[in-house]
Amino acid sequence: MEKIEKSVDMFPGVTKASQEYESWAVSVKQHAMRETNPSLRKKVEHLISYNNALRCNDALRMVDALGIIQDFYRPIEEREKTGGLDTTEKWLLSLYQDAAVTLDKLSKLEDQYPNPKLKALEQSILSHKEQCKLEEQDFRAVIFVKEKTSTKSLMDWINASPEMKDLNPASATGVQTDGGMTMSQQQDVLTKFRIGVHKVVISTTVLEEGVDIPQCNMVIRYNHVTNDISTVQTRGRARAREGQEVVIGDIDVTQKDTINVLLVDIMEQAVKAIQEMPQDVYLKAINQFQEHAHRKNQIKEANKLALQGQNKADEVQLYCKGCNTFACYASDVKRHRETNFVNANPDFRTKVDFREHRDLQKRELGIQKINCIKCGTEWGNTYIGQPCLKIASFIIETGPGQRKQVKKWKQVPFTVLDV
Repeated sequence: MEKIEKSVDMFPGVTKASQEYESWAVSVKQHAMRETNPSLRKKVEHLISYNNALRCNDALRMVDALGIIQDFYRPIEEREKTGGLDTTEKWLLSLYQDAAVTLDKLSKLEDQYPNPKLKALEQSILSHKEQCKLEEQDFRAVIFVKEKTSTKSLMDWINASPEMKDLNPASATGVQTDGGMTMSQQQDVLTKFRIGVHKVVISTTVLEEGVDIPQCNMVIRYNHVTNDISTVQTRGRARAREGQEVVIGDIDVTQKDTINVLLVDIMEQAVKAIQEMPQDVYLKAINQFQEHAHRKNQIKEANKLALQGQNKADEVQLYCKGCNTFACYASDVKRHRETNFVNANPDFRTKVDFREHRDLQKRELGIQKINCIKCGTEWGNTYIGQPCLKIASFIIETGPGQRKQVKKWKQVPFTVLDV
C-alpha cells in the first residue's frame, strides 16, 4: 500500500484498516473521476481493496483476508491473459504478484497467531454450549455480522473447529444484495434452525426484524453494532429461557453498544411517559408527528426527482470504469421489473464480451457474464438474453468534467424509463 500511496504522492494521515482510510480513498477516487484521471482512480481502487482485506483480517482469519485480495485480482489476471491491461494496471498487478507467495505463507500461520476476537467468540460459544448441556437445553445461537462475506467466513471457521463443527452452521443474508438469498431459502434455513438441523445461524441484519425464533437462546453481535432500535430487536432474538446476549469487538464497538443500551432505557422511559399522557394530548402529538413525517417524505421525494431530472438521459454517457471507453448513453438503458436495468440496443452488444458464468446454477439458467470487450471489466449479467448492467461498473458523465460513480441505480442523476 505504501508503494501505491507514494506513486500518487498522497498520504492519508489516518490509520489503515479503518473506515476513515476508506473514506479518504473514496474521496480521492471521486476527485480522480472528476479530473478524468483513470490511472489515479485505479490505484485508489486497489488501495480500497487492500484496506478491506486489512479490516477483514482484524475480525476474521488471515485466509479470509487473503481471499478478498485474491477475489479482487482474479478478474484482473483474467484480463491480463487477453492483453486488456494498461500500464498502470500491469504495475499494480505486478505488486500483488510479487507479494502473493509471502501473503499465502502468512495466511497459513493462523494456528500460531489466532485472531483474539475469534478466540473470544469461540470461548463464548463453547461456554454457552456447555451451559445448555448442563441445563438439558438445546443450544441455538444467532451471530450477527455486518457483511455478507463474513457469514461464509465464520461458517468455514466453525466447520473447521473440532469442538464446534457439530453445530452445523448456516447463513442468512438479504435478498436485495448481489448473490443474496431468496425468501424461500431464508425460510428453509430458519426451519432447519428451529428443528435443530442448524444450531447456529450467521446472519446480516436480515433476521433482526420481523422474524420469530423462539428456540434461540444466544445472540452474538460480532464486531458490529448499529443503533438502539437494532439493540431492542437483537434482544428479541434471544427468546428462549435464560437467553444470553454477547457483543464481541473493538472498544469502539463495545462503547457504541453501551450507548445503545442507555438509549434503549431512555426510550423505554419515554414510552412509559407517553402511555401516561391524557388521550387528547397524545392524539394531538401523534397528528403533529405524522404531519411532520409526511412533509419530510414529500421533500425527500421531491429532492430525489429533482436530482434525476437535472440531466436528460440522452445526454448522459456511461464509460467503462476499467478502460474509460464509451459504453452507451443512459437513455439506452431501460428498467425491467424494478430491479433489472437492460440495454437492448443492438449496437451495445458489439461492445460486450459474453462469457460463461462461474456460478453453476446461473449457467444452468442460461445466464451469462457480460464484460467490456476491450479491457474485460465485468459489466453485469444477462437477463432474458439481454445485457443487464451493474451501474457500479461504469463512470457517469453528465457533462464536460462532470463525472461520478455510484453503487446503485437508485443513485443515478437521471431518470431510467420502464419498459
